[in-house]
Amino acid sequence: ISEPQAFGIGRGLFFAHLPFVKVNGVPGTTYRIYPGQIFSNVCKRLGITYRSEKFSSAQKGMQRLSENIERGTPTGCQVSVFYLPFLPEVFRFHFNAHNLIVYGQE
Repeated sequence: ISEPQAFGIGRGLFFAHLPFVKVNGVPGTTYRIYPGQIFSNVCKRLGITYRSEKFSSAQKGMQRLSENIERGTPTGCQVSVFYLPFLPEVFRFHFNAHNLIVYGQE
């Protein structure tokens, strides 16, 4: 499914502008519900089961990711928006709010 379809199925769009909440000097603006909630809603509505894991260290998480890649299992990861190259610097802060799928390793 496409990203717009996922937002619709997951009931994930809303808008809030909070001029009194500053992030790097910029008023807080949001267009989505809590991180992970859209994914959870989509899976529930489509009858998809998934397993979620959290790791106590980056090394343990990378080890599991490498194991999954070696088995040929694409793996979803929730990552920090800080490292997204298409985000303007003023919006870069450490917050795990972006999802991606890892399917290979170089």
